[in-house]
Amino acid sequence: MLRLEKVNKYYRVGTHSLHVLRDVDFHVADGEFVSIMGASGSGKSTLLNILGILDDYDAGEYWLGDTLIRSLSERRAADYRNRFIGFVFQSFNLLPFKTALENVALPLYYQGVTRRKRNQIAAQYLERVGLRDWSEHLPSEMSGGQKQRVAIARALISKPRLILADEPTGALDSETSKQIMDLMTEIHRTGITVLVVTHDPEVAARTQRTIRLRDGKVLGEHEASLSNPRMAVVSEAAAAKALERAADKAGDKGADRAADRAADKAADKADKADKAEKADKADKAEKLADKPAGAARAEADPVSPGAEP
Repeated sequence: MLRLEKVNKYYRVGTHSLHVLRDVDFHVADGEFVSIMGASGSGKSTLLNILGILDDYDAGEYWLGDTLIRSLSERRAADYRNRFIGFVFQSFNLLPFKTALENVALPLYYQGVTRRKRNQIAAQYLERVGLRDWSEHLPSEMSGGQKQRVAIARALISKPRLILADEPTGALDSETSKQIMDLMTEIHRTGITVLVVTHDPEVAARTQRTIRLRDGKVLGEHEASLSNPRMAVVSEAAAAKALERAADKAGDKGADRAADRAADKAADKADKADKAEKADKADKAEKLADKPAGAARAEADPVSPGAEP
Protein backbone atom coordinates (compact mmCIF):
# COMPACT_ATOMS: atom_id res chain seq x y z
CA MET A 1 0.00 0.00 0.00
CA LEU A 2 2.62 2.58 1.07
CA ARG A 3 6.35 2.53 1.61
CA LEU A 4 8.83 5.10 2.91
CA GLU A 5 12.54 4.70 2.25
CA LYS A 6 15.08 6.95 4.01
CA VAL A 7 12.67 9.89 4.04
CA ASN A 8 14.09 13.15 5.44
CA LYS A 9 12.36 16.46 6.03
CA TYR A 10 13.89 19.83 6.98
CA TYR A 11 12.28 23.12 7.94
CA ARG A 12 14.08 26.43 7.56
CA VAL A 13 13.99 28.44 10.80
CA GLY A 14 15.67 31.78 10.20
CA THR A 15 19.23 30.97 9.14
CA HIS A 16 19.07 27.48 10.64
CA SER A 17 17.75 24.19 9.27
CA LEU A 18 15.59 22.00 11.55
CA HIS A 19 15.86 18.27 10.78
CA VAL A 20 12.31 17.02 11.52
CA LEU A 21 12.31 13.52 9.97
CA ARG A 22 15.51 11.45 9.87
CA ASP A 23 15.86 8.49 7.48
CA VAL A 24 12.30 7.30 8.12
CA ASP A 25 11.82 3.74 6.88
CA PHE A 26 8.61 1.71 7.14
CA HIS A 27 5.88 0.13 5.06
CA VAL A 28 2.16 -0.47 5.52
CA ALA A 29 0.63 -3.37 3.61
CA ASP A 30 -2.78 -3.39 1.93
CA GLY A 31 -5.55 -3.89 4.50
CA GLU A 32 -3.39 -3.24 7.59
CA PHE A 33 -4.57 -1.34 10.69
CA VAL A 34 -1.52 0.56 12.03
CA SER A 35 -0.97 3.21 14.69
CA ILE A 36 1.82 5.80 14.90
CA MET A 37 2.83 6.96 18.38
CA GLY A 38 5.33 9.49 19.66
CA ALA A 39 5.77 12.41 22.03
CA SER A 40 4.97 15.98 21.04
CA GLY A 41 7.65 17.16 18.61
CA SER A 42 8.58 13.65 17.49
CA GLY A 43 7.52 14.35 13.88
CA LYS A 44 4.09 12.65 13.81
CA SER A 45 2.21 15.57 12.24
CA THR A 46 4.92 16.17 9.64
CA LEU A 47 4.92 12.48 8.75
CA LEU A 48 1.13 12.45 8.42
CA ASN A 49 1.23 15.52 6.16
CA ILE A 50 3.71 13.74 3.89
CA LEU A 51 1.64 10.54 3.83
CA GLY A 52 -1.45 12.59 2.99
CA ILE A 53 0.39 14.43 0.17
CA LEU A 54 -0.17 17.71 2.00
CA ASP A 55 3.55 18.40 2.28
CA ASP A 56 6.65 17.37 0.35
CA TYR A 57 9.87 15.83 1.70
CA ASP A 58 13.51 16.65 0.98
CA ALA A 59 15.20 13.28 0.52
CA GLY A 60 14.27 9.62 0.20
CA GLU A 61 11.25 8.02 -1.46
CA TYR A 62 7.54 7.74 -0.66
CA TRP A 63 5.64 5.14 -2.68
CA LEU A 64 1.83 5.04 -2.64
CA GLY A 65 0.94 1.81 -4.39
CA ASP A 66 3.14 1.77 -7.50
CA THR A 67 3.44 5.56 -7.66
CA LEU A 68 6.43 7.54 -6.42
CA ILE A 69 5.02 10.57 -4.59
CA ARG A 70 7.57 13.30 -5.12
CA SER A 71 7.35 16.99 -6.16
CA LEU A 72 3.82 16.65 -7.53
CA SER A 73 1.95 19.62 -8.93
CA GLU A 74 -0.97 20.87 -6.84
CA ARG A 75 -3.37 19.41 -9.40
CA ARG A 76 -1.83 15.93 -9.35
CA ALA A 77 -1.49 15.95 -5.55
CA ALA A 78 -5.19 16.85 -5.20
CA ASP A 79 -6.10 14.10 -7.68
CA TYR A 80 -4.20 11.44 -5.69
CA ARG A 81 -5.73 12.64 -2.42
CA ASN A 82 -9.25 12.51 -3.85
CA ARG A 83 -8.80 9.06 -5.36
CA PHE A 84 -6.75 7.24 -2.75
CA ILE A 85 -6.94 8.91 0.69
CA GLY A 86 -9.63 9.73 3.24
CA PHE A 87 -8.79 12.06 6.14
CA VAL A 88 -10.16 12.08 9.71
CA PHE A 89 -9.03 14.94 11.97
CA GLN A 90 -9.11 15.50 15.73
CA SER A 91 -10.96 18.81 15.24
CA PHE A 92 -13.39 17.25 12.70
CA ASN A 93 -12.86 20.08 10.13
CA LEU A 94 -16.55 20.27 9.20
CA LEU A 95 -17.89 23.36 7.44
CA PRO A 96 -20.03 25.07 10.12
CA PHE A 97 -22.56 26.49 7.64
CA LYS A 98 -23.19 23.13 5.93
CA THR A 99 -25.48 20.36 7.18
CA ALA A 100 -24.16 16.89 7.99
CA LEU A 101 -25.41 15.67 4.60
CA GLU A 102 -23.70 18.52 2.74
CA ASN A 103 -20.42 18.02 4.63
CA VAL A 104 -20.36 14.31 3.77
CA ALA A 105 -21.23 15.00 0.11
CA LEU A 106 -18.49 17.61 -0.33
CA PRO A 107 -15.78 15.30 -1.80
CA LEU A 108 -18.21 14.21 -4.50
CA TYR A 109 -18.82 17.85 -5.42
CA TYR A 110 -15.13 18.15 -6.32
CA GLN A 111 -15.44 14.98 -8.41
CA GLY A 112 -18.23 16.55 -10.47
CA VAL A 113 -21.06 14.34 -9.19
CA THR A 114 -24.51 15.91 -9.57
CA ARG A 115 -26.15 17.33 -6.45
CA ARG A 116 -29.01 14.82 -6.36
CA LYS A 117 -26.67 11.86 -6.81
CA ARG A 118 -24.10 13.01 -4.23
CA ASN A 119 -26.82 13.70 -1.64
CA GLN A 120 -28.25 10.20 -2.17
CA ILE A 121 -24.82 8.65 -1.66
CA ALA A 122 -24.09 10.90 1.36
CA ALA A 123 -27.36 9.76 3.00
CA GLN A 124 -26.21 6.14 2.62
CA TYR A 125 -22.89 6.87 4.33
CA LEU A 126 -24.59 8.78 7.15
CA GLU A 127 -26.78 5.73 7.71
CA ARG A 128 -23.67 3.56 7.75
CA VAL A 129 -22.27 5.57 10.68
CA GLY A 130 -25.65 5.69 12.45
CA LEU A 131 -26.55 9.32 11.71
CA ARG A 132 -29.18 9.26 8.95
CA ASP A 133 -31.67 11.10 11.19
CA TRP A 134 -29.12 13.89 11.71
CA SER A 135 -28.58 14.63 8.01
CA GLU A 136 -30.15 18.11 8.15
CA HIS A 137 -28.40 19.23 11.35
CA LEU A 138 -25.51 21.68 11.44
CA PRO A 139 -22.26 20.77 13.24
CA SER A 140 -23.13 23.20 16.06
CA GLU A 141 -26.17 21.03 16.83
CA MET A 142 -24.18 17.82 17.22
CA SER A 143 -21.99 16.27 19.91
CA GLY A 144 -18.27 15.64 19.44
CA GLY A 145 -18.87 11.95 18.74
CA GLN A 146 -21.54 12.74 16.16
CA LYS A 147 -19.29 15.27 14.43
CA GLN A 148 -16.49 12.69 14.25
CA ARG A 149 -18.91 10.18 12.70
CA VAL A 150 -19.83 12.77 10.07
CA ALA A 151 -16.12 13.29 9.40
CA ILE A 152 -15.60 9.53 9.03
CA ALA A 153 -18.55 9.28 6.61
CA ARG A 154 -17.02 12.14 4.59
CA ALA A 155 -13.67 10.30 4.52
CA LEU A 156 -15.33 7.10 3.26
CA ILE A 157 -17.59 8.54 0.55
CA SER A 158 -14.82 8.64 -2.08
CA LYS A 159 -14.13 4.93 -1.44
CA PRO A 160 -10.46 5.52 -0.53
CA ARG A 161 -7.87 2.77 -0.27
CA LEU A 162 -6.27 4.47 2.74
CA ILE A 163 -7.72 6.26 5.78
CA LEU A 164 -5.37 8.65 7.64
CA ALA A 165 -6.73 9.53 11.09
CA ASP A 166 -4.97 12.25 13.12
CA GLU A 167 -5.85 11.80 16.83
CA PRO A 168 -9.45 10.80 15.94
CA THR A 169 -10.34 10.33 19.65
CA GLY A 170 -8.26 13.21 21.04
CA ALA A 171 -11.24 15.54 21.61
CA LEU A 172 -13.64 12.84 22.86
CA ASP A 173 -14.48 11.22 26.21
CA SER A 174 -13.49 7.61 26.88
CA GLU A 175 -16.85 6.01 26.00
CA THR A 176 -17.21 7.99 22.76
CA SER A 177 -13.58 7.19 21.93
CA LYS A 178 -14.36 3.49 22.23
CA GLN A 179 -17.34 3.88 19.88
CA ILE A 180 -15.23 5.72 17.31
CA MET A 181 -12.51 3.04 17.47
CA ASP A 182 -15.21 0.36 17.07
CA LEU A 183 -16.24 2.17 13.89
CA MET A 184 -12.64 2.39 12.67
CA THR A 185 -12.27 -1.34 13.28
CA GLU A 186 -15.40 -2.01 11.22
CA ILE A 187 -13.96 0.11 8.41
CA HIS A 188 -10.71 -1.85 8.54
CA ARG A 189 -12.63 -5.13 8.27
CA THR A 190 -13.99 -4.00 4.89
CA GLY A 191 -10.43 -4.16 3.55
CA ILE A 192 -9.48 -0.47 3.80
CA THR A 193 -5.99 0.31 5.07
CA VAL A 194 -6.21 2.45 8.23
CA LEU A 195 -3.36 4.45 9.76
CA VAL A 196 -4.03 6.23 13.07
CA VAL A 197 -1.79 8.81 14.74
CA THR A 198 -2.41 8.74 18.49
CA HIS A 199 -0.87 9.42 21.90
CA ASP A 200 -3.29 6.99 23.61
CA PRO A 201 -1.94 3.44 24.30
CA GLU A 202 -5.51 2.10 24.46
CA VAL A 203 -6.15 3.33 20.93
CA ALA A 204 -2.83 1.84 19.76
CA ALA A 205 -3.78 -1.49 21.35
CA ARG A 206 -6.81 -1.65 19.03
CA THR A 207 -4.53 -1.69 15.96
CA GLN A 208 -2.51 -4.56 14.52
CA ARG A 209 0.88 -2.95 15.12
CA THR A 210 2.44 0.32 16.29
CA ILE A 211 5.14 2.42 14.65
CA ARG A 212 6.86 4.58 17.29
CA LEU A 213 8.65 7.86 16.52
CA ARG A 214 11.24 9.65 18.63
CA ASP A 215 13.17 12.76 17.54
CA GLY A 216 12.11 12.21 13.93
CA LYS A 217 13.30 8.59 13.80
CA VAL A 218 11.35 5.34 13.67
CA LEU A 219 12.34 3.21 16.65
CA GLY A 220 12.97 -0.49 16.35
CA GLU A 221 10.84 -2.78 18.51
CA HIS A 222 13.60 -3.13 21.14
CA GLU A 223 14.23 0.64 21.24
CA ALA A 224 10.50 1.35 21.63
CA SER A 225 10.32 -1.04 24.60
CA LEU A 226 13.32 0.60 26.27
CA SER A 227 11.97 4.14 25.80
CA ASN A 228 8.56 3.12 27.12
CA PRO A 229 8.29 -0.33 28.77
CA ARG A 230 4.51 -0.08 28.63
CA MET A 231 4.68 -0.27 24.82
CA ALA A 232 5.79 -3.89 25.09
CA VAL A 233 2.71 -4.57 27.20
CA VAL A 234 0.50 -2.74 24.70
CA SER A 235 1.95 -4.77 21.82
CA GLU A 236 1.39 -8.06 23.62
CA ALA A 237 -2.15 -7.09 24.53
CA ALA A 238 -2.87 -6.16 20.90
CA ALA A 239 -1.41 -9.47 19.72
CA ALA A 240 -3.54 -11.36 22.25
CA LYS A 241 -6.67 -9.59 21.03
CA ALA A 242 -5.82 -10.38 17.41
CA LEU A 243 -5.30 -14.04 18.31
CA GLU A 244 -8.61 -14.08 20.18
CA ARG A 245 -10.46 -12.59 17.19
CA ALA A 246 -8.89 -15.17 14.88
CA ALA A 247 -9.92 -17.98 17.26
CA ASP A 248 -13.50 -16.74 17.42
CA LYS A 249 -13.67 -16.53 13.65
CA ALA A 250 -12.23 -19.99 13.12
CA GLY A 251 -13.97 -21.66 16.06
CA ASP A 252 -10.64 -23.22 17.01
CA LYS A 253 -10.63 -24.29 20.67
CA GLY A 254 -6.85 -24.74 20.73
CA ALA A 255 -6.31 -21.23 19.38
CA ASP A 256 -8.91 -19.95 21.84
CA ARG A 257 -6.95 -21.40 24.76
CA ALA A 258 -3.73 -19.87 23.35
CA ALA A 259 -5.48 -16.50 23.13
CA ASP A 260 -6.58 -16.79 26.77
CA ARG A 261 -3.02 -17.59 27.85
CA ALA A 262 -1.62 -14.66 25.83
CA ALA A 263 -4.23 -12.29 27.29
CA ASP A 264 -3.45 -13.48 30.85
CA LYS A 265 0.27 -13.00 30.23
CA ALA A 266 -0.25 -9.45 28.90
CA ALA A 267 -2.48 -8.59 31.88
CA ASP A 268 0.15 -9.96 34.30
CA LYS A 269 2.87 -7.84 32.66
CA ALA A 270 0.68 -4.75 32.84
CA ASP A 271 0.10 -5.39 36.56
CA LYS A 272 3.85 -5.81 37.15
CA ALA A 273 4.58 -2.60 35.22
CA ASP A 274 2.10 -0.71 37.43
CA LYS A 275 3.61 -2.14 40.61
CA ALA A 276 7.16 -1.33 39.48
CA GLU A 277 6.17 2.25 38.68
CA LYS A 278 4.48 2.70 42.09
CA ALA A 279 7.46 1.15 43.91
CA ASP A 280 9.85 3.46 42.07
CA LYS A 281 7.81 6.53 43.06
CA ALA A 282 7.60 5.36 46.69
CA ASP A 283 11.35 4.74 46.80
CA LYS A 284 12.10 8.24 45.49
CA ALA A 285 9.70 9.78 48.01
CA GLU A 286 11.31 7.82 50.86
CA LYS A 287 14.83 8.91 49.86
CA LEU A 288 13.69 12.52 49.66
CA ALA A 289 12.09 12.29 53.12
CA ASP A 290 15.31 10.89 54.64
CA LYS A 291 17.38 13.88 53.49
CA PRO A 292 17.91 16.98 55.68
CA ALA A 293 15.31 19.67 55.07
CA GLY A 294 17.70 21.91 53.13
CA ALA A 295 18.94 19.10 50.90
CA ALA A 296 15.40 17.90 50.25
CA ARG A 297 14.31 21.39 49.20
CA ALA A 298 17.34 21.68 46.93
CA GLU A 299 16.56 18.37 45.22
CA ALA A 300 12.85 19.16 44.88
CA ASP A 301 13.59 22.66 43.55
CA PRO A 302 17.18 22.74 42.28
CA VAL A 303 18.88 26.11 41.86
CA SER A 304 19.55 27.09 38.25
CA PRO A 305 23.25 27.24 37.27
CA GLY A 306 24.64 30.69 37.97
CA ALA A 307 21.71 31.71 40.17
CA GLU A 308 22.15 32.76 43.78
CA PRO A 309 21.33 30.03 46.33
